[in-house]
Amino acid sequence: MSALIAINNINVPFDVVGDDMPTVSSVYVAEVFEKTHADLLKSIRALPNDDFKSSNFKEDFYLNKQNKRQPCYALTRDGFSLLVMGFTGEKAYQWKIEFIKAFNTMEAELKR
Repeated sequence: MSALIAINNINVPFDVVGDDMPTVSSVYVAEVFEKTHADLLKSIRALPNDDFKSSNFKEDFYLNKQNKRQPCYALTRDGFSLLVMGFTGEKAYQWKIEFIKAFNTMEAELKR
């Protein structure tokens, strides 16, 4: 199951992986928060390699404009929350709220 939810005028796909947990790609998190994906990847990779990280940041890939495989991560709600906790400012606050609403929407759909 997946759904497109508009955040910051960007259609962000939320997917459900395995155990009925909504996820979002780090690519879209970077785009909405106006960060470089490379910097977001550095932040994720700098996290301790523990159970939380392995449960909430799933290694994945996407195809770039040149159709080449590039690394990314599928983030759960908890992974997303941890990652963006340090993002500050009014715009970041608004995008955090929109992502939380999107996760809630996906979870409500799963329960139906």
